[in-house]
Amino acid sequence: MNTQETTTHNTPNLPPHLKKQGGWAMADMLGATLFSLIMLAGVGLLFSNLYENNNLADTEQALSTLRMEIKQLYTSSPDYAGLTTASAKTSGIIPKKMEKSNGIRNVWNGAVTVEAGVNPNTFVIGLAEVPQGACTKLATYQSGSWVEVKVNGSTLNQNSIVSEAAAQCTNTNTLTFTSN
Repeated sequence: MNTQETTTHNTPNLPPHLKKQGGWAMADMLGATLFSLIMLAGVGLLFSNLYENNNLADTEQALSTLRMEIKQLYTSSPDYAGLTTASAKTSGIIPKKMEKSNGIRNVWNGAVTVEAGVNPNTFVIGLAEVPQGACTKLATYQSGSWVEVKVNGSTLNQNSIVSEAAAQCTNTNTLTFTSN
């Protein structure tokens, strides 16, 4: 009996190029898995950013709509005396996206308030619970068309509104917009 014939190995007949790879097939699989996980995380981050941008756009649109509706409702009035969140809701001028079962809310579930301004020829729209990522962008939205914009109680100067808004915005913010 030949000694070469007696030693048998339990290895499948692999092509020569695969026999030389050793443990590289496992490393390739791990690399592909890692790449897939990184891509999945990137897609998740992209969707998160898109979702946040949609929230911001929805809020900007609702803010503009609410402002326009208030102005139209009070066109024949000498001022905005008597304007409250409740009267705005009763008048049917609150945008549908802001009407929630727990009251008038923004997309971040913060309260939305409406009231006559200190000067009765103005009115104020308040948005609570605005996250930091949206605060500066929202505070500077149509900034030249508002009488006054406040972030967390601090009035922003129109000449440096972006830098001031960025400095005032924290994790959770309350913004107020005064219009005439």
